[in-house]
Amino acid sequence: MPPSEPLPKARGSLYEGECLSLLHKVENLALRLIRFDFSNSADIWAFQLELMSVQRLIQQEITDEKGRVRREKKKPEALQSLQLVRWHARRLGDALAWALLGADRSIIYPLGENSPVSISQEDHGSRGLVAASEYLASQGWGFPLLHDVTDCLRIGDVSFIRFDGSHRKVRTAEAKTRYLGAAPDHSDGSQRYDVSISFLEAGVAGKEPDLQLNVEVDRSSQSSPEPATRRDDRRIGRQTGRMRNALIRQNAMPNTLYEVDGKKSLSAHAESLAHSQWPKLKKAVKEARKSGYASASIDGAFMYACYYNPDGIAPETMDKNAMISDVKNSGILSEGPGSRNSLTISSVPLEPRRDTQQYLPFYLYSIPEEAISDILHGRLMILILANAGAVAAAIEQDGIEVEIPPGNAPLYSMKFHSRFDSGSGGYRIELRGMGMHVCECIYEFRSVEYLRDVVRGIKRSVELTLPEMIDLNRSNGTGDKPSH
Repeated sequence: MPPSEPLPKARGSLYEGECLSLLHKVENLALRLIRFDFSNSADIWAFQLELMSVQRLIQQEITDEKGRVRREKKKPEALQSLQLVRWHARRLGDALAWALLGADRSIIYPLGENSPVSISQEDHGSRGLVAASEYLASQGWGFPLLHDVTDCLRIGDVSFIRFDGSHRKVRTAEAKTRYLGAAPDHSDGSQRYDVSISFLEAGVAGKEPDLQLNVEVDRSSQSSPEPATRRDDRRIGRQTGRMRNALIRQNAMPNTLYEVDGKKSLSAHAESLAHSQWPKLKKAVKEARKSGYASASIDGAFMYACYYNPDGIAPETMDKNAMISDVKNSGILSEGPGSRNSLTISSVPLEPRRDTQQYLPFYLYSIPEEAISDILHGRLMILILANAGAVAAAIEQDGIEVEIPPGNAPLYSMKFHSRFDSGSGGYRIELRGMGMHVCECIYEFRSVEYLRDVVRGIKRSVELTLPEMIDLNRSNGTGDKPSH
């Protein structure tokens, strides 16, 4: 990420009390990551463990606050603020993952196809995993990225990242920990664990032989050990299946059909040289920090509206009339008969959501680090306004049929169809999986041309595999089209 010109610092915040103290911990960690203030892998590992500790502190405060809300019949404003801080801490873990994995979406996206995972507790399972990860890293397995600090990595427990020249090799593993009790002949409270590490390889039946490790953890500064627990075997089986499916998706060759859980999917390939709109966004952010509001229009389809207040943004402080005026003058709304104006609004930062955020975390935005702090403290809000009709009109120039979401549905619920001809007739096929690319367009400030390039690439992938799709549908007799 290129360096940005520093902006004047602000001190105001929408948060207060213990919530503000916890947010400062997240902010300090975020600035270290943004600057990549690490000398070696040991520094990154220490950062990761510190982030995990901060996440647990936030979760404990949330648990305590829930109790206070019930007992004192108080309003949940403080609880909601803490939940936002937790979300910021989780997304910081995502930013670490994106940075260490080289923003490789072919690795990141498949590992997110699962339900959200709660913040891990300081228990035997976590201590055993950390100790085993440290040991395997010392043996040359690579840097261990702990999935527990992230929201976007929901399959597996740890990914080992190793560089072979310019090539990044990533191996994801599941860990099972068994507590063996206090280490013999140790008076420092060290505890022993048996840890089984399972690696799965796509396309290989079964799994590699487990690595059985006996590790010790210094418990001198820990609380007394809790009773050991074992995971349900059925849960382990489900986790193993999810890992296998993720690895199949990661290793699927472009423009081919592959099978997951008995269903065929298409591995589509698309490239784009279209630039993101970081310069326009940075300019709008700088202007907003001077005057309180600024906007920028993009491609006749998007408008970025930036609001800033050094003391924190409240709804009553937002100049909505200025934004309405800018929308009218931005050129993103079409006029005359046949116009399909359908305005959607997205925001940075986002509210906490259960679905995986499959796009760049805002910590890695190419904007000044002071602006990142502003987002964390609620001093800066970025609204992304999109006219779905204008986006659809651009895509339809390539012969694609676009369904605009009704009402207040989000832009990423747009549907894309294309017609294909073959020797056996014509087919109308939905280009599935486009929602994540629409989100990339919104939250990574990409141009409409980027989305057009992605649609073209997916359409080409369908054309290449259409004969195989037709044969598949004939053989199963369902008429269903593979997804991608």
